Amino acid sequence: SQPVDIKCCFSPSAPTPNCPSIVSRSEWGARAPKSTTGMAKSLPYVVIHHTTGGTCTAKSA
Repeated sequence: SQPVDIKCCFSPSAPTPNCPSIVSRSEWGARAPKSTTGMAKSLPYVVIHHTTGGTCTAKSA
């Protein structure tokens, strides 16, 4: 297997100009979750990809 090159676009302490800003649940007015599910083990890596809705280019959208 080949090594995986992981790049992080978000760091609260050091934002990167070319990366998207992350809008928190409280910033966009999300309801509290109905439930949560814990994981037995931590994951070695994760990919988060927004797949629904139209393009969002501003916090006001």
